[in-house]
Amino acid sequence: MLTLWIFVFGFSFILSGINPKDYFTWVLEVFPALIVFFILTLNYKNFKFSNFTYVFILLHFLILLVVTCRRTLHTR
Repeated sequence: MLTLWIFVFGFSFILSGINPKDYFTWVLEVFPALIVFFILTLNYKNFKFSNFTYVFILLHFLILLVVTCRRTLHTR
């Protein structure tokens, strides 16, 4: 479960960072999700949530990253 969670988060993080309109705004919007991601992965063995909770946390991260990606992309 943790490996899949890391892969999905990492993939969406990289996709959201490709060609944003403003990198500073992108960092400010993605940074809180990145902090929580590292805290959850570092404490995974000592302090486990249910899989249901991890799925909804990941969905929240994906919403943050996708909305950031769509909002900061160049419009042509």
